[in-house]
Amino acid sequence: MNEEKITPDLLKRFFNKTCSEEERALAERWLADPKNQIKAEKLMLEQWHDDRQIRPASQWNQHNTLQRIHEKMGRGKAGRQQPVYINRKPRIYRQMLKIAAVILLPLVAAGGFWLLNKPLEPSAIAVIEKINPGGQKSSVLLPDGSKVWLNAASALRFPEEFTGSQREVILEGEAFFEVVENKQKPFIVKTRDVDIKVFGTSFNVSAYPDDAFTATAVVTGLVGVRQSRPADTQQDFAFVKPNQLAHFSREDRELIIQSTDANELISWKEGRLIFDATPFPVVIKKLQRWYGASIAYTGQQLEKELLTFTVTKESLEKILGHMGSLVPLEYQLKENRQVLIHDK
Repeated sequence: MNEEKITPDLLKRFFNKTCSEEERALAERWLADPKNQIKAEKLMLEQWHDDRQIRPASQWNQHNTLQRIHEKMGRGKAGRQQPVYINRKPRIYRQMLKIAAVILLPLVAAGGFWLLNKPLEPSAIAVIEKINPGGQKSSVLLPDGSKVWLNAASALRFPEEFTGSQREVILEGEAFFEVVENKQKPFIVKTRDVDIKVFGTSFNVSAYPDDAFTATAVVTGLVGVRQSRPADTQQDFAFVKPNQLAHFSREDRELIIQSTDANELISWKEGRLIFDATPFPVVIKKLQRWYGASIAYTGQQLEKELLTFTVTKESLEKILGHMGSLVPLEYQLKENRQVLIHDK
């Protein structure tokens, strides 16, 4: 294949559907070849940076086009949602992971074990750690001027000064990022499960160690997400656009891109916690973080309940009372924000 013919201009005309049939066939073959994936990512990112000033983000459809090419070339099945990548493990291996999680998660939740022991890029620059306990939120200004809103029960680690070829931070928990654009020095958010690569955009990452997933939602711009790998391993980033969510399942080891309402997901940043037909166990977990409380419940019926309400500045006791008006439950609020809930 004549790679000299594959230029940013050709790809731009291909995605805008203004190229000739010969050029279209050439571009499709080149994009579908796994050997060209890294080059394709670079060219697509360069085009996005050139085009985003004149085209709304909703019209930028290179990622969907690339998926259709892969389906057409036999690398995916049309008519069903395809994981961006699949790395399935044997059942016995997944069981071992579950056992390990039961042993390690209490340690992680108690002391941020993974975050504090995860190295940043080799550097003599001092490392800053921002840790929020449950019930506390904060904002952080990074050395490059990027802004971070850090949610409750979360921790962020970053260097005092960004040196080297990229700006790298490590997150455990949830944070909203507004990243200053720098094409020569991409911004990388590293979590336990995924790496997130951006150049200048705003997005939310939820990566709590006691959740079964890591989720990245984009508000503006373009974000690349991939499963965390050793530094010497090459793997493509999946592109995530505004009002899309990259959901990584820790059990299945799958990353799936889906539509979402990003503004609703970042409502916590504005002091609102929104539940919309949310399962009862998820509600309890989020309330624990929001109020810095310890909440235990009994009753199989409660686990089946779905709750819809919004938390703003209400006290924990008022919220518990409101929940009691929605589902049949009783609660006991003890000292040190200890709560016991049971069926009514």
